[in-house]
Amino acid sequence: RAVFIGSFPAIAAATAAFGLLDGTAARFCCMLIAGAGAGAAQTTASVFIVEGRPRSEWGERMGWLRLAFGVGQVAGLAVAAYFAHRLEAGWIVVGVVMAFGTLLAALRLPRIAKAPPTADPTGSARHSLSQALFSQFGVFLLCWLFAMIGLMTFYNVVPLILRAAFDVDPSTTSLVFMAGSAIGAVLYPVCGDLDRRIGSARLLAIGIGVTLIGFLILASATLAHSTTGAVFGCLALVLIATVYPFQYVGATLLAAEIAPGGEGSAMGLFNSGVAAGAVIGAIVPMFLAKVAGYDSLPLFSLGAMIISVAFGLPLLRHLRRSSPQSFALP
Repeated sequence: RAVFIGSFPAIAAATAAFGLLDGTAARFCCMLIAGAGAGAAQTTASVFIVEGRPRSEWGERMGWLRLAFGVGQVAGLAVAAYFAHRLEAGWIVVGVVMAFGTLLAALRLPRIAKAPPTADPTGSARHSLSQALFSQFGVFLLCWLFAMIGLMTFYNVVPLILRAAFDVDPSTTSLVFMAGSAIGAVLYPVCGDLDRRIGSARLLAIGIGVTLIGFLILASATLAHSTTGAVFGCLALVLIATVYPFQYVGATLLAAEIAPGGEGSAMGLFNSGVAAGAVIGAIVPMFLAKVAGYDSLPLFSLGAMIISVAFGLPLLRHLRRSSPQSFALP
């Protein structure tokens, strides 16, 4: 609870300072703090559900949690579109909004009992981590890591990709992204209900499969250089943003289900996949764009999604054999 609430003032201070400070080093430190706070908030938010509520409530509560997240994302993209040409003011506005979030986080947030200490916490942690990585959970993490590499490479520089490939301006990109995110936000509770009906593994498979199709459309439009390429590129962005709830809800709940350790540890490892994908997705554009241009990045994202599917399909078959009831419709 303290980590969750404390993450918001850290993000607020970092984002406001980003708009006020000059220099690459100072802004790098601001984003490092904001990224750490965002990772802490997302991880602990999921822990409140998977460790604080029974399994029968996970899907529904995760859906509503992510709906709130999606509504905030839509609002954030609207701020981005409005302040696209006044970036410093936009960052300060974000800081103020995050400060207000600190007050909301402190209201009636539940407390979760601490886990009892183990006799050898260090050795137990090493054993638990090794057991997790060399299991079907480790295969799941590889599937999720490559999915995040594909998505984050695209998301981190999506305005530059659409501008380089189709001459779409950043404000239009924010509005298109906002439309897809708005549709996706509505789908979060739907995904929570689908988890109960078809299982988290199938939910994740639908999300990754449709995202793969979205990147295939985007890469094809980029290579075609046709007059309708901008339309297909924007439609692909909407499709990718729309189906992200299937990926996130399915992957979050599947991680909590199949992890050999506790659900809290599973959330940490699961969100480390998101963070690692974001880091790699930030580094790749710097080098690949210099060599082949920003319009080459959709091909890289498509390749990463294909590798994700290569890890995910055997895992899906294994889970179906080991627990067929979780794949059966009611």
